[in-house]
Amino acid sequence: MKTYDYQPGNGTRYFLAYGPMETGRGGTNDLLVWLRRNDVGGTVFRVMAHFSVIHQGYFMEKTGIENEADAAALLGFLEQQGHSIDIISNHDSRGRWIANDLAFTGGAADV
Repeated sequence: MKTYDYQPGNGTRYFLAYGPMETGRGGTNDLLVWLRRNDVGGTVFRVMAHFSVIHQGYFMEKTGIENEADAAALLGFLEQQGHSIDIISNHDSRGRWIANDLAFTGGAADV
């Protein structure tokens, strides 16, 4: 397991530990630890080998992370490690807000 000082560009620093974990059944899973409490304690997520895609809602439910930007940024880190992710909020994989760009046609709106 290695530690990472992950700063994806959303204004937040994530001190992470990530690496393989033996399952005890002859296999391995990856373990992501966000040391969010003064770099000492925090949130853990086990990426099981059978996950084809890690969905943001599932990730947030299992970790207890309520902030969509943090969840998106952490999923972006997992994507960099080779995992497939699905972000459903208006954030990119770096945890930055993405405006909902709707096509604007015409001039001044009639009020």
